[in-house]
Amino acid sequence: MKKDTMQFWTKLMGSPDTHTLEAIIFHTACVFTALLFTCSIVFNYLIGLYTLSMLLIPAVFSVCFVYYLSKFKYKLNAAITIFCTLGNLLFIAFFLNNSGINGPGLVVYLLFFLSGD
Repeated sequence: MKKDTMQFWTKLMGSPDTHTLEAIIFHTACVFTALLFTCSIVFNYLIGLYTLSMLLIPAVFSVCFVYYLSKFKYKLNAAITIFCTLGNLLFIAFFLNNSGINGPGLVVYLLFFLSGD
């Protein structure tokens, strides 16, 4: 069981033989960001924040795209640049659509800021 889990994790994040440590960390950040955004879509929809749910749907696809770009196309620098740019654009949209400074936009901004290089 433990060996299967480690093999799955290595396959998901990338092998140290084929990817740098920076790329593996970026892949981890992308996977967790996509999972968190997916959960946020469901929770925001359930509590009636439909606009925020709709804003997060393209964000999940964008995170999956930059993961693909980095992991399979080996374009780490381009993926990081796109990831950070999209994070800032998403923060602007969240800020404008969710109570400004009083809303949860800071959490989304910190997620992108701390996971980007």
